[in-house]
Amino acid sequence: MRLRRLLVLTFTLAALANGAGAQSGPPQGWTFSITPYAWLPALQGNVRTPLPRVGDRSFEVGSGTVISDLDALPVMIAGEARYGRFSVVGDFFYAALQQDLNTRDLLWQGGHTRVTSTVGTLLSMVRVLEEPRQSIDVGAGARIWNFSTKVSLNPGLEPGVIRKSSASWSDPLVAARYHAMLSPRFGVTIYADIGGFDVGSRLTWQAIGSLDYDLTHWATLRAGWRYLSVDKKIGSLGLDLGFNGPFFAATFRF
Repeated sequence: MRLRRLLVLTFTLAALANGAGAQSGPPQGWTFSITPYAWLPALQGNVRTPLPRVGDRSFEVGSGTVISDLDALPVMIAGEARYGRFSVVGDFFYAALQQDLNTRDLLWQGGHTRVTSTVGTLLSMVRVLEEPRQSIDVGAGARIWNFSTKVSLNPGLEPGVIRKSSASWSDPLVAARYHAMLSPRFGVTIYADIGGFDVGSRLTWQAIGSLDYDLTHWATLRAGWRYLSVDKKIGSLGLDLGFNGPFFAATFRF
């Protein structure tokens, strides 16, 4: 009788432990999330040219200037599809900036320039650590870039001029993401990726950190900082750009 009771108790505890482990593991079946966000980056960098009289040009544009120069509604959205330990993560960023050109009213009566930036990232990730209060994902993928410029000069002594140019390329990436719960509602997320490796860019990397607040079981508010860098040679020109600033986001799960 004692042996039978001991066996019953043993199997009962094993069943309870197995059930607790199943609850702490990744959810079964497909889950999805979508994260619209507002990123307010400053832009700084260096343009390298082969022209001795021009040389390298450094510039720095603050977040306020970038916002005032927006020429179209920016699009900033991220998403994730997860099945068990595996997930596909995507991010899309689009912004168009326009600034007036001072031509000193000599050959042309002023003008303007328009720069459009489109950046898309797609990653396949796997969860290598899954605990009740923290998780780690690692993965690989690609980042696709497109920069286009349009320069318009108004007619003066010379007829009006419109010049357009664009460049597109893709970079391989490796990435990692860490999430930890600090309390039942507050958590932190840290993400980083690096790539390029002279396949597209010489180097590109990104770092993101956020403080998260679980508003409900299906909605999370986030606030943090994001830095995105790219070093790319385009023909005889070189671009070394850094986008750096705060962001605010909301994640919806379904």
